[in-house]
Amino acid sequence: MSEGSSIIPARHRYRLELVMVMATVILSGWLHLSNLRHAGGLWRDEAGSIGLATLPTLTEVWQLQARDSFPILFPLVIRTWNTVAGTDDLRWRCLGLIVGAGILVAVWQHRRSLVGGVPLIAFALLAVNPTIVRWGDALRAYGLGSGLMILTLTQLWRLTTRPSRMQFVLTALAAIASVQCLYQNCFLLLAGCAGAAAVAIGRRNWRSLGTILLVGLVAAVSLLPCSGLVRESGDWWMLEQRGMTLERLGQTLSAAVGDPLPGFVWFWSGALVLAIGTGIRFLASPSKTASPESIDACRFSLTALPAAILCYLAFVWLAKLPTQPWYWLPLLIFGAVCIDVILTTVDERFQSIRVVIAGAVVLWSCFQTAPTVQCRQTNVDLVASHLEATVAADDLVIVHPWYLGVSFSRYYHGRAPWSTLPPLTDHRFHRYDLLKAQLARANPGAELFNRTRQTLAGGRRVWLVGYLPFLPPGESAPPDLPPAPDSELGWNENAYSTIWGLQLTDLVQRHAADFSTVKLADTGCVGGFEDVAVYVGTGAKSSASSATNGQ
Repeated sequence: MSEGSSIIPARHRYRLELVMVMATVILSGWLHLSNLRHAGGLWRDEAGSIGLATLPTLTEVWQLQARDSFPILFPLVIRTWNTVAGTDDLRWRCLGLIVGAGILVAVWQHRRSLVGGVPLIAFALLAVNPTIVRWGDALRAYGLGSGLMILTLTQLWRLTTRPSRMQFVLTALAAIASVQCLYQNCFLLLAGCAGAAAVAIGRRNWRSLGTILLVGLVAAVSLLPCSGLVRESGDWWMLEQRGMTLERLGQTLSAAVGDPLPGFVWFWSGALVLAIGTGIRFLASPSKTASPESIDACRFSLTALPAAILCYLAFVWLAKLPTQPWYWLPLLIFGAVCIDVILTTVDERFQSIRVVIAGAVVLWSCFQTAPTVQCRQTNVDLVASHLEATVAADDLVIVHPWYLGVSFSRYYHGRAPWSTLPPLTDHRFHRYDLLKAQLARANPGAELFNRTRQTLAGGRRVWLVGYLPFLPPGESAPPDLPPAPDSELGWNENAYSTIWGLQLTDLVQRHAADFSTVKLADTGCVGGFEDVAVYVGTGAKSSASSATNGQ
């Protein structure tokens, strides 16, 4: 197509695209650095990843790996960084920053490998998206796994278009690394292999098709040693498997794409529909000026994109876990690079409009995103510091729900003893196996409740930390439940936890002479996933007061 058919001549448009992408990179860098500066302490999932990865020996890490959601690669990265860089929070955040920057590098390299140029649409979708900045930089495997998946996608393209023994080795290694970082990458790898296979079939290159299938087979075989861990984890992941509903799926996916940018959902949806629609039309009737390489790039991405969506949704549905926004990170990044390639190849006339739209979206979304990434990930570290300076040795600290014990144990080193409800013997990472054992017991919180009464009776203080439920005025505490799974709640740990929490707050309010909310120093903005409150009950009520309150 001639230069004159585009609003902006090609030679000028490329320079404009490059300037806009560099501006996007600068804005994205500012957001990532803001996140580094403001994220603060490690929230429970991050603290759990580090607690597991830094066990004394690699044998212990492997044996207990089933307690986490990931294969072995990410713990090895954490362990290596711990040895090289140290253990303070800022250095851990620096590792997250490196991973986040690596994602953008992988996206750029993918675009250059397939069609050249700069990934303007992909960066508009990703670079200033708070989900990518916030959770891509978090100390979890989602960011690293997403980057490795894009690297694998690039290597699959190279293996298909420029096959060689060395390229097969590089592609196989990338595929193994990606699935060893995230289990769900198996489903995205299947989509990537489908895209590569479509190109090989289109070229009638059956040998190339065979090598692509072999890459997928090698990656699958690499996970065989993990099969025992997966089966083992099934014994306690049932506690979280409450099923997936379309409503929950839509809520978390919309949050991943559009929070705090509601209009961003429409931008993503429009880009997806436009890419698939124009891609199909382009392949059905390619323009005379379209090169074979651009046709193959479009076929590769257009096949991989819907395959990735279907495969990933199948994974989420089969896992039966309540999804969170960061669960969608791998799919969002995979989808963005495919959309970018398709919209680059389909129509020259679209390219000028693409520049204008992408630039406007980046500028608008960046300043909407900034307040989100300037929030702390948790306030548990600050709460722990406050308690260390306040509690006495014969006070009692209770953390609820139980999973907050992971981050609390990392930061609290005070004189007073503490416990989660129900009590667990290990808080280095999320011990669903220990929780399941407690759920199967009759009244697992009975001993802790007795300690609570004794502490108050002795005139001391009981501190409650976390998300504490309270009964409406006039209502009585719920009765003890039968051990799981014999009650109507089955293994629903969230329902059990709510009832235990109601029993705890009711007990302290009825027995304490004074019960109040602890006012902490202003912590600024704290993310919604770990912003805990602190309450304190002091001393014991008089006998007359206790009798008035139904004792």
